[in-house]
Amino acid sequence: IDLGGVGKAYMLQAMAEAMVRAGAESGLINFGGDVRVIGRRPDGQPWRIGLQDPDDSQQVVAVVTMSDWIQASTSGDYQRYSLIEGRRYCHLIDPFTGYPADRFRSVTVLSRDGMPPLTSAALFLMPLDQGRQLAESYNMAVIWLLAGNRVIMTEAARSAVELRR
Repeated sequence: IDLGGVGKAYMLQAMAEAMVRAGAESGLINFGGDVRVIGRRPDGQPWRIGLQDPDDSQQVVAVVTMSDWIQASTSGDYQRYSLIEGRRYCHLIDPFTGYPADRFRSVTVLSRDGMPPLTSAALFLMPLDQGRQLAESYNMAVIWLLAGNRVIMTEAARSAVELRR
């Protein structure tokens, strides 16, 4: 059992609160694939974050403008995995099969303060139609990255995401 997703969200919030208490008006915290922003960049522009290309860590498949969001949490199959006989096995276990999840390359959830606690890992483990229906019911911004860098996103994510092809 790994509480990493819950722990990272808690730590991001605690770190952001500590920074604000210390007087920070602007900041970006990157904690293992999860990002929390405070205010805007020092130049007044919104923070922008890249969603990594799973096959090339130096490239991004999309850029997210964090104007309306304070946090981006990503779960993927490309940083914590094992290669066995040439096949990639992700660290997240699909509760429906008992095997490593293999539906997506990554899932990113954008959050505002006070949003329901729907994690990227939970959506990474759900079939796309179920995850999309759940995310849309809460008007959540979610970006799914499938094989071949095919991107699917909820309506709430569309205004924040710029695809890079």
